Amino acid sequence: MGVNKIMVYPYPTNITGLGELLIYANGITAGIYGSVMTFVFAATLFMILGADEKAFMTASFSGALVAMFMNILGIVNSYVIMAFVALTIGGMIWSWTQN
Repeated sequence: MGVNKIMVYPYPTNITGLGELLIYANGITAGIYGSVMTFVFAATLFMILGADEKAFMTASFSGALVAMFMNILGIVNSYVIMAFVALTIGGMIWSWTQN
């Protein structure tokens, strides 16, 4: 039939903080963990705040801040920050058209 493939991951050695744990998890998931976690954070905040235009603007801006901190750690790239800035501007336009 086929050969069984064994997935081999590096062992998490000498992880002493949350930042190192996030870097390890991002390395195992081929670099998508930080981006997905940031978007899930923003989507959850959007739903908690009421799912309207002001909630979208607030969640997008908060997601941009989280993405900036994760960029400093090397977990997300600058495209994620640019996406959240674009979403924040979109939320500002949405809020402006509603008034």
